[in-house]
Parts: sequence; C-alpha cells; structure tokens
Amino acid sequence: MKKFKTISEQNKIASVPGTLKVLSTYDDRMQDVELWFLNEKKTRNKGTYRNMERHLPMFAGIPILAAYVDGELGRDSGHNFTEVKAENGDTYASFLQKGAEHIYGYIPSVDDLRIDIRDGTEWLVARGKIWKWYARELIEKLKKQGLDGQQVSVETLIEKMSSDEDGDEVYEEYIPLGVTILGDGVTEAVAGAYIRTLSVNGVEELRKNTKLYVASVYSDTQEKNKKDKGEKPTMKIKLKDLEPHFAGFKVLAVNEDNVALLSDNGVPYLSTASKNGDEIVVGAKLEANAVITFSDGDRSMEMQMDAVTDALTRQCEALKADLEKEKTNREAVEKSLDTMQKQERQRRVESVKEIIQKRFEEISKSNPNVNFVGNECDGLMTEEKISEYAALEDCNGRFYGAEKAKGDVDALCMDKLLASQKPIRKMAWDVAAHENEPSDKIDSAIANILK
Repeated sequence: MKKFKTISEQNKIASVPGTLKVLSTYDDRMQDVELWFLNEKKTRNKGTYRNMERHLPMFAGIPILAAYVDGELGRDSGHNFTEVKAENGDTYASFLQKGAEHIYGYIPSVDDLRIDIRDGTEWLVARGKIWKWYARELIEKLKKQGLDGQQVSVETLIEKMSSDEDGDEVYEEYIPLGVTILGDGVTEAVAGAYIRTLSVNGVEELRKNTKLYVASVYSDTQEKNKKDKGEKPTMKIKLKDLEPHFAGFKVLAVNEDNVALLSDNGVPYLSTASKNGDEIVVGAKLEANAVITFSDGDRSMEMQMDAVTDALTRQCEALKADLEKEKTNREAVEKSLDTMQKQERQRRVESVKEIIQKRFEEISKSNPNVNFVGNECDGLMTEEKISEYAALEDCNGRFYGAEKAKGDVDALCMDKLLASQKPIRKMAWDVAAHENEPSDKIDSAIANILK
C-alpha cells in the first residue's frame, strides 16, 4: 500500500485533507454528513487551490471513501491502494486488494455544495450521504467525534498548475476524484478540514411539521381552520404540562400531536404527545433536523440550523471548558482556604488553652498563701467556651480571644486574692491570754486594748 500522491504520464493526482461531520437524514438507508474539505489557503503540503467557486459544481457526484485495515480506520495515510501497470504501460491505482479504501458514500448533487465562511476563511462545504448498511462502524465513529468531526482528504486530478513567489505549487485547474476519511493518527493537509454527523430524523412526516420558529402559530391556525369547518378540534396541551414527561429535555413547541424538544446538550428531538382523558401519552423521542429560514420578503432559503449555530456551539464548548477549569481552580483555592482556616482555628484554640493554664499558674505561684483548689478555671476550658474565644476578632480582623481569656482568669482568681488580704482584728483579752505573765495594771490593759 502507498500514500495517495502519484504522477501519471499525463496528469498529477494530488490529495488535500479536510474534515467530515455527521448530519441529519430523512432516509433510513442513508446517513447525511457534512464535509468542510477545501479552502484557498496554502496547505500543509505547500500547495494552494485557486478558483474554488468555479470548480464547485464538479464536486457533485464524487465518492466518499474509507479504508479499514485489521479493524482500524485509515491506517497510514488512509489512501490505501496498489499501483498497477496497465497493458499500455500506464500506471493506475487499484482498489481491489485487501485493506484498500472503498466507497461508503457520495456527494449527491450541486444543491448539496456551498461556499461557507468559518473564522474568516472561505470553505468549500458539502452535504454528503453514507450508506448505513455498509458503514455502521464508520457512522458510529463519526457520531462519537461529535462537533470535532473526523479528518478527511479530497483527491484531485491536477490539469493546470503554476508556482507562487515561494516556488510552491498553485493548482488552477483540477478535477475532483473523491474524499477519503482519514484515521485518527493522520494530520490533514488542509488545517481544520473535517467530516461530521449531525442529528438524525428518519421520519419524513415529522420533517414536514418541523418548522420550530412557526410551530406554535401553525398549531393555532390549524385549530381555527378545524373550527371553521365544523371539525372537532384537537385538545391542546400546554408546554408546562409536557415538561414533567420529558425529563432532560426543554419543550420548545407543540404542533398538534408533535412536540419539538431540545436535549441538555443542544440536540433537537421530535416526539408526540396526546391526551387520553386527563392523561398525557407521549411517544418515542427521535433525533431531529432543525431547519432555519433566511428570508428578505421576496426570497427565502432553508439551511440546517447546525450550519448557523456551529460557531456558537464551538464557542459555547470553549466557554464551558474554561468554566470547568475555573471551577477546578476555585475548588482548589477553596480547599486551600478551608485548610488554612482550620489550621488557624486550631492555633487559636491551643493559644487560648495555653494562656488560661499559664496565667493561672502565674497567679498561684505569686500567692502561695492563697488556698487555690485548682479547678477555678474549669469553666473557661469547656469546648464551647474555647470555641467562643477562638472566634473573637475586632473590626480589623485581629484575634483577641487569648487576651479575653487571660482577663477572665484574673477575674476568677480575684475573689480569693482579696479574701486572703483581709486584716484580723485582735481583742485585748485575746492578747492577754497569750502573754507569759498576767498584768493587773490598768495602763497595761488599756495599752493592750489600743493595740
């Protein structure tokens, strides 16, 4: 197998990658996809395509290919084939060997091609189809890729080319050959080119009624027409009555029995709802294709809503990623702050306990004649009281709980200190009773009394 870039005797065959996404579909056999695959900027292969808009119709009808080798999508370049020499001596690419790329879909018509702008760059965009029966694994992979899409490469037969000021190739005239879906490890030559899937809606009848922007008005008009014709009008169901029946979805509109829904991740759905007496009966939810209409009064054009909201969706996803990052950072800061607060509180608790014990010991040692029991400060050492001290801050946030605890220790010990300092009154007869010799002199007695 070789990479798909060869030179024949007449023409050059060049490949230039892009991207593919899955779109909505109204045919159970086909899966619609969207391809952004070509622009006029210089590719990673140093080639530049010109006259893209003029060549647009030529991309109608080209195949969408993919190669599976040992169950792996697009191994090597994804352009898997074997070069074979024809009887006339020409070399051509053969796709009959094991592991070669095969056709899984195509771009139906010119109506499925358009020029669109993304990030200021004009792109050639196509709406293609892939056969579900033959490419189930491929479609499932594309759906998993979501808005990011899967890289693709468009192959063209170069008929006329020139060189730019850097000596790089400029392709002026070319014939599109096909679009190959690349593997995960392959870098696309056209930066940002992709294929993606969008929502799926396989019910044609529901499609006819899926004009979200006029659904409610249309429903009201239909009911009025029924009344004018004498028909029994359908029992209307209010949006708020349906919300409990569609958990995880926002109910956008009701059109007769059809209900337009939007999932939490922004995917449109269609379902049904009807009244059976007082009971509301809802049907299955199917992924839907939301259509938006551009109109200036005289002209109108319908487009897939995904094409309009793609840039906004990407921006939203980027903002969500930033929000998650900020949330993670905030949680880390909050965790760190909580740890610091716990550490500070524990420091304060230990500080208060230490100051209470230390102050009581100082007072006890300074007053040896005072009979301290030792439990005088027990009331200050309870968990509740310690917590109260630990929470004390002034208007500037300065902690003063230890100072307050020290003052309370002083207040508790003050009563015993004052009691120990009271003077002892002595009576004359008490003094006389303790003298060695009794005295019968009046002046001695008077003197003892006056002591």
